[in-house]
Amino acid sequence: MISLSRIIIIILVSISQVSLGYTSSLSFDSGMIAESNSSRGIAEFNLDFISTTNRLFIWGHDSNGVTRTFLKGYFLMNYFFPYHVGSMINLSYHEFGHYNRIIATGQDAYYQVVYSFDSGENGPELYNYFDLFYSILTNPNISGARVVSSGTKYAHLTDDSSRYNALISANGVNSEMYFSAKLSDRNYSMGQGIIFDYFTYQKAKLSLYEYVKAEEDEVFGSGGGDLTTVRSFYETEYGLDLTYDQLKLYSLASYFTSAQTWAYIGAVRKYFYNDQIYFPVSPMSGFRLPEVDFYLNMEGPSYQVRSQYEYDDSTSFPFAIEYVFIGEPCIEYTVGFNKFLTPFFKTKTELRVGKDVGFSQVFSYDLNYNFRLGSGWVHYSGNNLFGARHAPSFAQSNLRSDEIFVFGQYLF
Repeated sequence: MISLSRIIIIILVSISQVSLGYTSSLSFDSGMIAESNSSRGIAEFNLDFISTTNRLFIWGHDSNGVTRTFLKGYFLMNYFFPYHVGSMINLSYHEFGHYNRIIATGQDAYYQVVYSFDSGENGPELYNYFDLFYSILTNPNISGARVVSSGTKYAHLTDDSSRYNALISANGVNSEMYFSAKLSDRNYSMGQGIIFDYFTYQKAKLSLYEYVKAEEDEVFGSGGGDLTTVRSFYETEYGLDLTYDQLKLYSLASYFTSAQTWAYIGAVRKYFYNDQIYFPVSPMSGFRLPEVDFYLNMEGPSYQVRSQYEYDDSTSFPFAIEYVFIGEPCIEYTVGFNKFLTPFFKTKTELRVGKDVGFSQVFSYDLNYNFRLGSGWVHYSGNNLFGARHAPSFAQSNLRSDEIFVFGQYLF
């Protein structure tokens, strides 16, 4: 049975479907089904939700001077008040990052919204991402959310239990960083971004910085939160004494060395002075300007630098390098091949090489300007940095798993 929360979310994602010069999407992706445990699929749902709410903002911007002024006021309020589209998505996807790794290790889990960390007042147990999303959406006064685990890890993981506990704790902020990357990738693929995504991007990209501040302020209590677990593991495993100031610096470095950050910052000025809500995102001399992401891994902290070479209008080669710079140093390379085989048929191939090998292959076909169908296969290795953060399961002793998915998109 479809729950009320799913029905309401589907309605929210479906409204305002008049073409206003901005491409929104409404998708069905098999990765959105709970049993898939797919961070990729849930990220696609979040992108759909953002693109649809942007339609409402575009309508308000284009309607008249009153609604345009109201929107600018709302935009400014986002600097001071946490209840906005970006914060809801980032909080729910943060918790999914924890949940996703717990399930991957063979345990059970449920979500709860948290009304007060001090008193321990929590909402009901929720076993579905969409129920969590709806609960966050309709409860603006909550203090946050949490994931509670039960059961035991797969037998072949028990000797490294502390490593996987650290991964589970780190994967909240990791997931937000990944979502900021997905958002910047979407902007690049469209050739433009929109100002209304700015706070979603900023909050996701600086999630580690914000979480450090929350722990410093003892928001989660004197015992600390996720980062306390990760820092303790790094100290025990590698002798690393990572301070909060260091973590904040690592987070800020990722934010300010990413091209998308400066594109958004420039767009803010043009929005207030020139009423421009779109900004260009395009390559320079054939190369995508680099994006820098920061992750917390079992091996230690890492930076990933991403770019793309545009060979011609139909062919491109994305590439990335991720480096764990303290702890257990390692490097992971990603290379890809994107090609329009016809004006309507596209292939995307990606290969990851680190401690092990992972790859993905996606085909998509545009039936017309509004409908797209596709399928894909992602082969993960939990021995790799990316696979450890995203593999749907570690059930196999070699930590390999596969995600085979189909999707349909309505573009409007």
